[in-house]
Amino acid sequence: MIFTAMAGAKELQLAQQSHMNNLSNASSYGYRADFSQQRAMPVFGDVLASRVYAMTEQPQTRWTPGSLMTTGRDLDVAVRDEGWMVVADPAGQEALTRTASMHTTAARRLVTELGYPVQGNNGSIALPPFDKMEIGVDGTISIIPGGENPDIMVTVDRIKLVNPPNEVLRKGEDGLVRRIDGGVSVPDARMRMVSGVLEKSNVNPVEELLGILDAARRYELQVKMMGTAQEIASEGNRLLEIA
Repeated sequence: MIFTAMAGAKELQLAQQSHMNNLSNASSYGYRADFSQQRAMPVFGDVLASRVYAMTEQPQTRWTPGSLMTTGRDLDVAVRDEGWMVVADPAGQEALTRTASMHTTAARRLVTELGYPVQGNNGSIALPPFDKMEIGVDGTISIIPGGENPDIMVTVDRIKLVNPPNEVLRKGEDGLVRRIDGGVSVPDARMRMVSGVLEKSNVNPVEELLGILDAARRYELQVKMMGTAQEIASEGNRLLEIA
């Protein structure tokens, strides 16, 4: 009984951590909330299962888009409706994000606020010297070259926009989304972007707070069960002393 209660308390702590992580990222742009659930887990051995524990797991991520916040900054972008924009993670592998506050490096590479290189249809996006840059709804990057007439716009590249099914996606600890199979997604010309905005987190703070409170109450119940187990053991020892 005491080991079953201890296992339940431990798993409830893990559930609380998941809710608290979601709540702490409620103001993180583009963050996707993690679901958590508990399921019965029998302990199998050489014969029949001896007892059943609870196990906390994160079965999936909430993929619904967050609301858009207007910033007015030309290099703040977000994917509209469905789809993802592609960046390269520190290992050089393809990763996905819904929104980015972009800037250019000294080497004129287009990167996100965390330094992830933004990917075009032909790899990382490099920009020549320019006076102004615009990003179209289809991800097309157009610039006015440095020193040129303001009426001259040149297309440099197009941000790679993809739309893989949610079933093949997994969110990493760094907040980036990747394909489970490690593959590369094909560009989807139907995807659209919005500039001058950032997408907010899709976390529901009230829902996460209620989840934390519910897990706390159930944790207290498991602790009481451990106390009850100790009382039963003490009473058993007392009866043995009388005998």
